[in-house]
Amino acid sequence: MRNRFLLGIVTVVCSLFASQVKADLVYSVTDIVGNSSNAFSLAGTITTDGAIGTLATADILSYSILVTFGSNAQLFTNSDSALTVSGNAFTASSSELFYDF
Repeated sequence: MRNRFLLGIVTVVCSLFASQVKADLVYSVTDIVGNSSNAFSLAGTITTDGAIGTLATADILSYSILVTFGSNAQLFTNSDSALTVSGNAFTASSSELFYDF
C-alpha cells in the first residue's frame, strides 16, 4: 500500500513537471507596412522559449529581421541590437506573434 502511495506521488510530480516544459517556437515574420508609395517590408524569424500569452524580454531567444524600404535594407539580429519588451503589448499563441502598437 505504501509503495502505491509513493508511486502515485511520483506520477503526479512527473506530470506536473512535464506540463511545465516548454519547447522553443520559431515564428516567421513577413509583413508590409504602409501604402504602396511609402511602404517598408519586414522578413525574418523570431525564436521564443515557447511561452504563450504575454511575452517578456527573457522569452525572446533570438531574432533576425530584415527591414527594407525602397533600396535601403537593414538587418536586425539579437547579436547586434538589443530587444527590450515592456508592458503587455507583445503576446504569442502557439502559431502567431502579436504586437499591439
